[in-house]
Amino acid sequence: PKDLSFNQKKYSIVDLFVQHEGEIAFVNLIKKYIEKNYNEEGLKDSIQELGNCFILGKDEIISGPNLHRIEDLDETPSPYLLGMFDKFLADPGYMPMIQTNRGCPFACTFCQEGQEYFNKVRRHSLDFVKDELNYISKRVKPEAGLWITDSNWAMYKWDEDIADHIALLQKNIGWPRELITSTGKAQLERIIRIAKKLNNSMFISNSVQSMDPNVLKDIKRKNLSPKELDKNKESLKTIRQEPEIIVPLPNESKKTFFDGINKLLDGGKNQRFAVFQTLVLTNTEMADDSHIKKFGLKIKYKQHWNLYGRIDGKFICEVERVVSETNTMSTDDYLDCKAYAMLLDSILRFEPISEIFRLLESHSIKNSDFASLLFNSLDKAPKGVKECIKNFKDDLLNEMQDSEQEVLNYMKRNEEKFNLGLTGGGNLRYSNMLWIDYFEETLSYILSTLRDLFKKIENIQVEIYNIEKFLKFV
Repeated sequence: PKDLSFNQKKYSIVDLFVQHEGEIAFVNLIKKYIEKNYNEEGLKDSIQELGNCFILGKDEIISGPNLHRIEDLDETPSPYLLGMFDKFLADPGYMPMIQTNRGCPFACTFCQEGQEYFNKVRRHSLDFVKDELNYISKRVKPEAGLWITDSNWAMYKWDEDIADHIALLQKNIGWPRELITSTGKAQLERIIRIAKKLNNSMFISNSVQSMDPNVLKDIKRKNLSPKELDKNKESLKTIRQEPEIIVPLPNESKKTFFDGINKLLDGGKNQRFAVFQTLVLTNTEMADDSHIKKFGLKIKYKQHWNLYGRIDGKFICEVERVVSETNTMSTDDYLDCKAYAMLLDSILRFEPISEIFRLLESHSIKNSDFASLLFNSLDKAPKGVKECIKNFKDDLLNEMQDSEQEVLNYMKRNEEKFNLGLTGGGNLRYSNMLWIDYFEETLSYILSTLRDLFKKIENIQVEIYNIEKFLKFV
């Protein structure tokens, strides 16, 4: 960056930064710090002797050399097996997190692991992972879940061996009841096998990001093939899925987004969709100026996932760079895409109207026909529903600012509103609001849309009336 003054102020408390793998780099840093008699300035002067480290100079970023990646991950000791996390494992609210392999073979333009540095996958031995799992299982509360942080869990052959051991622990002690993972982008049959071995305690995250082939080409992304998805369509209906989508991506339009999410909606039994705003991360191809110019990416700044608060009385807020529009999707189009995703969340999360989806299936009507009609008829929706959708869009728009400093100013001005839950909260807040604050109006709107969808089908209004009575009683 030409002007480092803001970042120098922002990171004034930081002596050095460690990038890429940190284990060896941090050990070397501490050794050098001791050698320099605990002198921070002496440490900075030795930056060229430190690997994977950099500092913010007056007019430039000063970096040391890059270290080779760790070949054998077993060389890095487990903090669990060293007993360092015992106090956390005793906490019923703690979800243990492990990494069985590191790296990603894909080259997605929006992801830091798309760099060549991360392309080769390194892994822990099966014995190492088993030892960690056994240690954790003896100390963790049975209701605690397990977070596996691998970039492509369940895609590799060795993951099946790990899954067998986890399944054994589930059988013997009932842990883990839930797994959080990012499942792989290939080997769908293996992923399904593993999900079944683990008694459907994990979602298939199915991170498609987009369903449009031109978009996928521009972000250097390759998804599961339509042939593979169709082949396993019936198996997928019995497994919890949570497809992940990013918007707005280069070359994505409102139409291609809606077509893609509707295709997923009709493709199997989905609990919900996770739709994220496009992040512009440092050290990614998407952050390159030529990439930003080519696809007309409009960059904004916003607070990061409600990570804000006060430390020693000083207001602190995490900030992220996001895309608000592209040369194929306007900001208004983006807001419509997010509003549709929120509306889907409200009718899919925890399946509040599963009886309606069963009715659609019994008459061979696609889920997307109903969902699209619901969204496209919003101008006829009750006042409360329209107000909820409008406030959701307004929140998204207001949180996006032109600079980090403006985000800090905005969040500081609205700190009390965020604390009281009067603003922010995203999908979770507004999809729940439809059912809590506007229950009668939301249910009425859903049922009137259903009646419109079925108006040409005879003798069905009694069925809809019975579903209405049932849902209201429930």
